Amino acid sequence: MDVKPILIKIAIISSILSPELSYSSSDLLRDNIDTTTQENSSINIVGTSKDKTELDNIRNKILSTSRYSFVGNFSEGLAAVERNDKYGFINTDGKEVVPLQYDLIGIGGFKRGLIAVQKNHKWGFINNSGQEVVELKYQDTWSFEEDITGVKKDDKWGFIDTNGEVFVPFQYEHAGYFAGGLVPVSKNNKHGYIDDTGQTVIELQYDWAYVFNEGLAGIEIDGKAGFINTMGQVVIPLIYDSAWAFSEGLAPVKKDGKWGYINTEGNVVIPFKYDYADIFSMGVGIVKLNGEELRVNRQGQIVD
Repeated sequence: MDVKPILIKIAIISSILSPELSYSSSDLLRDNIDTTTQENSSINIVGTSKDKTELDNIRNKILSTSRYSFVGNFSEGLAAVERNDKYGFINTDGKEVVPLQYDLIGIGGFKRGLIAVQKNHKWGFINNSGQEVVELKYQDTWSFEEDITGVKKDDKWGFIDTNGEVFVPFQYEHAGYFAGGLVPVSKNNKHGYIDDTGQTVIELQYDWAYVFNEGLAGIEIDGKAGFINTMGQVVIPLIYDSAWAFSEGLAPVKKDGKWGYINTEGNVVIPFKYDYADIFSMGVGIVKLNGEELRVNRQGQIVD
């Protein structure tokens, strides 16, 4: 396979942050702060005339701001914000409840009341009060998709619970994130799956294993890729050079140097003719052909 997306970093901040949304509490606590509500409106304007933020308190959205470089979507009442390469969190009133002190934050917002944060190259977790629940001491981590999550320490992956207690010892070379109750792990260069109790449910036998999505996961043996179900049964033969995850019922796969799309039954839906193909999102797949990036619908038609 061309890339191993199982290890996409949790710290890709651009996944959750938008330059059009943002703000901070040290600013909110300054003198001459103007906090008003427009008549017959849910819109609050917080800050000074030169440095202010418009908030929609009903929809929990930030409409505009000049305070931050980035701000994320609200999650469990908080939104991530960034200024001068430091990240913190604000609440729906625009108050900074977690100071801007972290170098990176986890994608996807709070999960089970926690979010991953990084400082001085070490990861841990805080709750939505800003309290450090899991000490910042790990090399890497995933978010809490289940009640346990993978963390990396001394170049080995293990799993901790939401209190920071080690649930599965540090023994794996790689670990993904939970999806469908299973997570891919590897040991001695062989990949398989464990469940949320730490039990091995699909033996470590593959050269590579991806996370489950829509009930199927891509696996690779001897340079060929196919798909298995959660029972470990091969449901789409290993006949592809590369394969990405299923999304909206389709998966991009590569065969004989060209990409196309198959459905969950293994039938070719969009022919193999592209130089690259990405997963579907909102009814559209991004493909490349002769150096040009295009968008295709589920019928393989080019769309604007």
